[in-house]
Amino acid sequence: MSKLSQYNALINSDINEIIMHPNEINKIKIKVRNTGTMTWIPQKEKSINISYHILDRNGKTILRDGERTGLPYAIRTGEEALIDMKLKSPDTEGSYKIEIDMVHEGVTWFEQKGSKTLIINLEVKK
Repeated sequence: MSKLSQYNALINSDINEIIMHPNEINKIKIKVRNTGTMTWIPQKEKSINISYHILDRNGKTILRDGERTGLPYAIRTGEEALIDMKLKSPDTEGSYKIEIDMVHEGVTWFEQKGSKTLIINLEVKK
């Protein structure tokens, strides 16, 4: 990317795999750094949240627009936050991938503007 975008984030986690039961709701710690040019402000409308998509083992999207987790406070360019991201597992056992991204509600997913996502493996077992 030659030009710095307002929609850039660095998303990390110490977790690279999570095991859950079907339809379980859990939280995972995600660190996000604002590497874009826009301050992320938590607000009621058109807020910036962290969310995810669920992919099957072949990379096919089986859930777009997962649970949303709001920001704990405004995050300026260069700042970071540790967020307990809400995650709901699929209702079927199997191996999945969670693609984590930032979303500007009603505007865009950051990945659509060139920002990189974070992939975490998910195993769903009874």
